[in-house]
Amino acid sequence: MKKGVSSLIATILLIGFTIALGYIFFTWISEFFKEDTSVSTCDIEIQKICLNTNVDISDAQVNNTGAITINITNVGDYEIKSVRALTYFNNGTIYSSIINFSSPLIPYYPIGFVLNYYVLDSDPYDKIEVIPIVSLTFEEETCETPCSNKDTVGI
Repeated sequence: MKKGVSSLIATILLIGFTIALGYIFFTWISEFFKEDTSVSTCDIEIQKICLNTNVDISDAQVNNTGAITINITNVGDYEIKSVRALTYFNNGTIYSSIINFSSPLIPYYPIGFVLNYYVLDSDPYDKIEVIPIVSLTFEEETCETPCSNKDTVGI
């Protein structure tokens, strides 16, 4: 009498092991190709804040050296830590400047700042655009974004 596993049971076992190994392999490989499409909670919260954040340019003047003095007011409901000032020149050039405040600009509080450019034209500027930038720390994650609300004034 022969002792051992019958050929039918051996074939079934081999097919079972092959399927199990294939499943493990494809599960392991698929982890490398997954895209992270989740949006962090911090990003969602900061977008909510951006809806209620805005600035108002109350005054923008060019002095005799070509420097631009800008006065803005935070007309939103949240503090603003910095702003992006876009200066549009008559020749089509755009300069972008980030102005960081030493302390956050609280709601309905005015502040002034100066943009210094070396210009040769007597009237080089077209307009100034000021975009608030908000920052948020939420659940140990810090995120920062420029908001879509902006104010523009011709100079």
